[in-house]
Amino acid sequence: MKKVAILDTSAIFTGVLNYIPFDVEIYITNSVISEVRDSNSKYRLETALQSGRVKILNPPTSIVKRVLQEGSMLGEIINLSQTDIEVVALALYFYEKGFDVIVFTDDYSVQNLCKRFGIKFTPTKTEGIKKVRKYIYKCPACGYKSKELPPDRKCPICGSELKRRLTKF
Repeated sequence: MKKVAILDTSAIFTGVLNYIPFDVEIYITNSVISEVRDSNSKYRLETALQSGRVKILNPPTSIVKRVLQEGSMLGEIINLSQTDIEVVALALYFYEKGFDVIVFTDDYSVQNLCKRFGIKFTPTKTEGIKKVRKYIYKCPACGYKSKELPPDRKCPICGSELKRRLTKF
């Protein structure tokens, strides 16, 4: 089975590129490139791209939509950047094609989505999550609870900003 590694921006910063075996194909999305700003990480990434060690691929829109839906269902949508969504979607794309996929990330929300989809992940500097987490949104002022986050992130009852809270799955 062909092995694929998907790198989140945090994996670029920690230099994980140097530790991935050469029989593993490495992919990133364009949005990961745009988040790499420090000169050392940029240099490592540019070298890896020029040598062909790292390839750029953006996930299909249909898979991005599925990741967004699942992120919303888990209550993670507030914490997911476009890059996070694309990283998970790219991993899901390869996973569904039968590849052995691993995502390198320290982002707990990315890890949560990977775990939900059954995709392996490896944190680079953190301990990582152990099980799938689900969140609700709760108003700290009046106690209103919702599974969905309103676009303005405000409580429809009192107008206070909603906070994310861990709930039972």
